[in-house]
Amino acid sequence: MDIEQLQQIVDPLIERESRHGLGSLDEREQVAYLVWCFAGQIDNGGFAQFLFDSTGAYARETARALREVAAPLSASLLERAIQLFPGAAVLAELEERNTAVQAFPTEADAEFEALDEEFFQKESGLSYERLARYWNGQAAA
Repeated sequence: MDIEQLQQIVDPLIERESRHGLGSLDEREQVAYLVWCFAGQIDNGGFAQFLFDSTGAYARETARALREVAAPLSASLLERAIQLFPGAAVLAELEERNTAVQAFPTEADAEFEALDEEFFQKESGLSYERLARYWNGQAAA
């Protein structure tokens, strides 16, 4: 399954989630939606971008979804990003979360860079591959 085929699967999930919320998706669909959004946001601007976007509200759920598709390193990196929030509490409301991200100490920039670097060195492109295997019911390689 290539990325265009995954896109056809995920597009209706994105539409449904935007209208009715994550709970409108079954477990398999949630995993697909969360991993797809994670991969797109990370590719677009790294971990800070993911947390700054609306799907950042689902950071903990996304870490679980990444483990579900056999991406433990990506999950671990995301969990490290979550730890940057005070009390490791990712705020669900977009404006509040963005205000929190903007208020991170300057040291957080270096941590985000380190997370991004590790992701792009070791995981880049694998999220989609793992998602395709998961969707097709295949064991991860």
